[in-house]
Amino acid sequence: MTPEQLSGYRLASFPVESEVSRWKRFARPGFLIEFSYPEPTPNGQAVDRDEKSFRGYARVHLSSRDRRELYLEVVRFHDLTPEDEYLSHKPYLAQRFGADSISSLIVARYLTFEYLPRTAANVALTDIVAQHPNAGGPFSKKRAGG
Repeated sequence: MTPEQLSGYRLASFPVESEVSRWKRFARPGFLIEFSYPEPTPNGQAVDRDEKSFRGYARVHLSSRDRRELYLEVVRFHDLTPEDEYLSHKPYLAQRFGADSISSLIVARYLTFEYLPRTAANVALTDIVAQHPNAGGPFSKKRAGG
């Protein structure tokens, strides 16, 4: 979709339920995304929220003080396609983190996310190795005899 086609959409997750009532909601007109985040984090860290624009683009940057428990940055490039931003940003990321740290571009367009309570079944859905046992890569587990 082009930015013009997206103008009628809003990307949003459902508000979180009472078990995480301390979570805060991020929503800004024109940003085209809404989400919830923990404040404080589960380990009790404060969340730094920075909404300074990036090269004139709307931006929000969230991080825990140690930048390990929570780190999220969203920038709305209203005049760039994901492919153009990827090609522009890839050399910087490769220089900073190493060429092997950059994956190929996957453009995913979701219009609504659903909150799932923390149950054993839902947590199992997030286990990438369990969900993709035959996949290779840095998260794969070596099998005995294989």
